[in-house]
Amino acid sequence: MANYVSNKVICTKTFFNKYFLDPYSLGKEDYDYCKKEKYISFNKLFGVKDVSEYYEKYGEYVDYGY
Repeated sequence: MANYVSNKVICTKTFFNKYFLDPYSLGKEDYDYCKKEKYISFNKLFGVKDVSEYYEKYGEYVDYGY
């Protein structure tokens, strides 16, 4: 069973850039893809760098849906 988030976040552009915009969300090897697509993640909120580190800390993978 999967979890889906269907909420919106209303915030300033500064807050968005600081906490959600994340060109490294899928790892350094996917930097160009994430930078071009303006990828967002919750990694900065949880203090992790990519999905692998999130798994190491919390024991769960986050699927950003390539």
